[in-house]
Amino acid sequence: MLLLPAVATPLPARADEPLDTAAQLSPEEELAEKYKPFLKLTLQRIPCSKSGNVYDPASLDILFGNPDVELMKWPERELIKTAPEPGDLMGLGEEYYLNFPGNPRRPGCRYEQDYLRFREGFEPTIYANATTEEGEGLGIGYWFYYYYNDFANKHEGDWEMIQVLWDDVFTIEEALQTDPTRTVYSSHAGGEQSGWTDKKLQKIDETHPVVYVTTGSHASFYSEGVFMAKRGQVFGCDPTTGPHRTVEPEIVYLPNEPPTDPDDPNAWMSFEGAWGEIDRNSIFSGPQGPPVRPRWVDPFEYANQQRDFSDKVPDSVLGIDPSGFFCTVVNAGSDFMIFFVEYPIPVGSAILVTMVLAGLVLFNGVPDGLVGRSRSEAGRAYVPPGPGFLRKERRIRQLARSPLRLYAMHWWLWMLVGLVFVPISVGFMALDQAFGLNSLDDIVNSSVAEPFMQIIGMSIGALIAATVVSACVFAVLRHIDEGKTIGLVETLRHVVPRLPAIAGEVALIGLSIVGLSITIVGIPVAINRSIAWAVAGQAVIIDDHRAVSSMKRSAYVVKGRWLRTFFVVALIGLLIGLPGPFLTFAALVLLEPPVLQTIYPLLTMLYVLVLFPLGFICSGLLYGDLSSDRPNVP
Repeated sequence: MLLLPAVATPLPARADEPLDTAAQLSPEEELAEKYKPFLKLTLQRIPCSKSGNVYDPASLDILFGNPDVELMKWPERELIKTAPEPGDLMGLGEEYYLNFPGNPRRPGCRYEQDYLRFREGFEPTIYANATTEEGEGLGIGYWFYYYYNDFANKHEGDWEMIQVLWDDVFTIEEALQTDPTRTVYSSHAGGEQSGWTDKKLQKIDETHPVVYVTTGSHASFYSEGVFMAKRGQVFGCDPTTGPHRTVEPEIVYLPNEPPTDPDDPNAWMSFEGAWGEIDRNSIFSGPQGPPVRPRWVDPFEYANQQRDFSDKVPDSVLGIDPSGFFCTVVNAGSDFMIFFVEYPIPVGSAILVTMVLAGLVLFNGVPDGLVGRSRSEAGRAYVPPGPGFLRKERRIRQLARSPLRLYAMHWWLWMLVGLVFVPISVGFMALDQAFGLNSLDDIVNSSVAEPFMQIIGMSIGALIAATVVSACVFAVLRHIDEGKTIGLVETLRHVVPRLPAIAGEVALIGLSIVGLSITIVGIPVAINRSIAWAVAGQAVIIDDHRAVSSMKRSAYVVKGRWLRTFFVVALIGLLIGLPGPFLTFAALVLLEPPVLQTIYPLLTMLYVLVLFPLGFICSGLLYGDLSSDRPNVP
């Protein structure tokens, strides 16, 4: 390993002062400025939320001399100094750390508010250093410091970086006259590399790499999308999807060797401690600084170990995102892990009790009496499809098994019904391109509705298509119950005249649930009504109700059986929702691009042809069960 010679021209008096003119730049600084990256940060839509990235790469001067920052020693948690300066960190070992206000595992809005206050008067700043590695070439490392890491491994402080590399080039002068060979973007414990001329590497003015920074973890990627972090100590979804704000940071060039003068503004470089609170669990501890990392002196050794792709979750197909629920589950699991670390005994006890109860249910089933049915003989036997089969009392296990048998008997028809989804979804996407209907998706992009949309994993167009498919499924069930001919043409003839009533019912229920949820105090009522109106669509198609009367009919048949309805609706949700996350997880773990890109459309068609029809058959039979002993009057 060869270190470059010391900087020929003196640095500014303060390390974070901008370099005003080219005349002030040394060759090293000129090279660093020429290839400095531009950062694409996701735009935060809702304050104090994970809807975007509020943290810019920060100047370390927001920490130095800050009375809210403490220099401490682990494990005694001994306070060494408040408002430390760079020289106070010089030469300190791994047992020392900087401590910020707040609890990193329960951040609330504290870190965001403090950061916004601390950064006043400072521009976004990154740190650069050029070095050579014997037998390999020359590289520039660009280091980004973020005040807080809001990911699965929540911790104070976060160092990320990218590299620009020249293979077989060993002098700054030659590098200034030669294009780089490749780049490496770090993400968590790994990274991704790209050739300088590769299409995936976006550049501004042909020399400035574009870095897409993920929300929360600040990992660096070459494009926007949702990426899987599954290496090292973390696992989760890393989103870089826009809208974005572009940050052109200031550059602070660092020397190869740490200064020995405690008054030097870069005296912190010899600090081996953590740039954030140290925790007994290392994944929640702040990171060490750049000069301590092996890639600081051996950039090519690090670069040669990195992959040439990232595990990107494919974009939705036909408006369906089979993994939409997946990232929600993963993020919830990360939060649960943090909660478990905080409260291991009560959480561990709750897990044990839940496992015992789940085992009892698995082996003994769910007593129907607990979910709104008496222990009668009714509903024990399978009712074959035919005239009068729909309005029958069914036990929970029959509501789960009958759809599978019914699908197997008429699989060709259910697949045709499922395919109705395709032209509707494609048509909506065409209208979106022509008239900008994507604004409808923005309507639900709120603090109230956004979590539900993430769980559903479908666009507005896909939801409309799924609603029509459900109506077709209910129509087929009605025709079977009446002993009529079943077929796609007959089904559509029955459904089309009733679409206005379906649209009205869906709109009324949606507006009511969202309106109640917005009030916060109305959330319990919203949950109650969402189950009470769960079979309103069935009432429109099967019993010819209009929008308002279908809601009344649904509430009438659910009354006294709310828990039963909730349980079955939850089962349907699991039936439709779990295969996508499970298969996506298996594909992400077992396969690599481009195979995953091929499997994803196949997974979407599994939903369209099988899972959607099965789920809607189950919900249609639920309506028959609930209305079996209640006449068709609201």
